Amino acid sequence: MVANSRVLSLSILLVLINWNRENVFCSSQTATGDPIFKETFDSTRLNKAVWEREIKIPHDPDYQFCVYHKHDETVQIDNGILRIKPRLFEDAYGEDSILLGQLRLADCSSSIPEECNQQATSYHILPPVISTKLVTRNHFEFRYGVIEVRAKFPEGDWLYPEIWLEPLYKSYDKRYANARINLGRVRGNAVLTRHGENLGGKTLEFGVGNGTGADFYEETVSELRRSGEAWNKDFHTYKTTWSSSGLTFHVDGELVGKLVPTATGWSSQDNVATVSMAPFNEKFYLSIGLGVGGIRVFPDGTQTSTYVKPWRNINAKAMLLFWQARDKWLPTWQIHKGEKTALEIDYIKVWSLD
Repeated sequence: MVANSRVLSLSILLVLINWNRENVFCSSQTATGDPIFKETFDSTRLNKAVWEREIKIPHDPDYQFCVYHKHDETVQIDNGILRIKPRLFEDAYGEDSILLGQLRLADCSSSIPEECNQQATSYHILPPVISTKLVTRNHFEFRYGVIEVRAKFPEGDWLYPEIWLEPLYKSYDKRYANARINLGRVRGNAVLTRHGENLGGKTLEFGVGNGTGADFYEETVSELRRSGEAWNKDFHTYKTTWSSSGLTFHVDGELVGKLVPTATGWSSQDNVATVSMAPFNEKFYLSIGLGVGGIRVFPDGTQTSTYVKPWRNINAKAMLLFWQARDKWLPTWQIHKGEKTALEIDYIKVWSLD
């Protein structure tokens, strides 16, 4: 009788765990093609058994012009859609707060002090935008799989989606630091060109990146929409197949491209990798957020239909110059009462691969 009670109690516990996880499935023992993760955002609240908020001032490698915080105004779930929106720091903390204030992040998720505390001094202003980044770290991670995301990307100058796979374990080898797999990215600028190349909303990119500082390496594949609306005008299905031999990327069922490492690895012929897929042969977790500016995504010399990018990526005053040009970019955020600036996620699904 005692044994039966224990079995019944265990069964109830497992049911409660599954209920709490809603539409998310995780399994350590799977066969190729098995579903191992499914998030459809059917609840009105984030599932804390799966998602954690990053809370930090992002530094290397992107140095975005935002702080990842836990403001409820920047993340909502409505009718099965997750929406992440930017919010001006001064709207939350008052005029000139980024010029004169001090930011101390309670529950900071970074071990780097500079990503948790910052004092505004001279041209070193506080991040002018508040954003949100959500991760499945310590709740769901995997190695190799098929990842499908149905999403609508943000509109607005210098905004972009951050839908990545990031490594569960930090590498102390600089070649492999900051590794990530880009599961789909479109820059929010309606018009953005550089030397005749279209880098705005009609260009979709996938890719990989790793490294630190000036040695950060990124390899991408892209799809330019020569006719019709920009990619960020509607929902699309972005699919990445990550295997032990490389990565393949699709959008709406159409092949965009493939990335395969050389025998020496991803970043350099001078750095011979023991395993060619390294660092993309380890366990990674899902990461979704809304990025603002920074020093990686927007090349120097790019220009919109009315003005040139207001900062240089190597300039120590980059964030200040971005903020000082807000009369140019902020109106593009305010169209449709700011609703178009949101990164919207319908679902994320993952299937296993050997």
